[in-house]
Amino acid sequence: MPSVQRLGAPPRGWHRGPMPARPVRCYASKSQALRAFADRNRALIDRWGGLSLKASPAEFDAINHKYDLRGKRQVRTLEQALFAALPDPCLDRIDLAALNATSPASEAPFELPDHVIDAAQRREERAHRREEKARLREERDEPFTLFGRQAPTRGTLALGALTLAGLGLVAIAIGGRP
Repeated sequence: MPSVQRLGAPPRGWHRGPMPARPVRCYASKSQALRAFADRNRALIDRWGGLSLKASPAEFDAINHKYDLRGKRQVRTLEQALFAALPDPCLDRIDLAALNATSPASEAPFELPDHVIDAAQRREERAHRREEKARLREERDEPFTLFGRQAPTRGTLALGALTLAGLGLVAIAIGGRP
């Protein structure tokens, strides 16, 4: 059975250590993802006093209330708040709304790293292109009307051409000799 880490207890020193060689959307561990997030928001974290600065749980009410953290599990540091707001090692799933409702984000909001935003935009563009292709395919396959009657579709035209070719009448239809 895999070990389950308590929500309010991030691993010691998660914010130290090497980063992956290239930026990614989903990291190998939650610690690496939080390290990338902390690097992007370094100015905000430094203005707050660092990741480990203990504060009143009231400063992190948005996180404590949303994740139902009470008693010893209440978030008291920014480090714990970041750890609680990220459900897995994918930065695009971090709860920015809850983080931005805390006291550390009162002057400026937390932001995702640029590579995560770019990846999300690329995914949205790909989805839009797929939807556009599907819409165009549906329009192309829809029968259309001509002079109040349903015009033949490409499939029926091809079938008609094959029938004519079988009868040897294609050359006559084009204007040639049989």
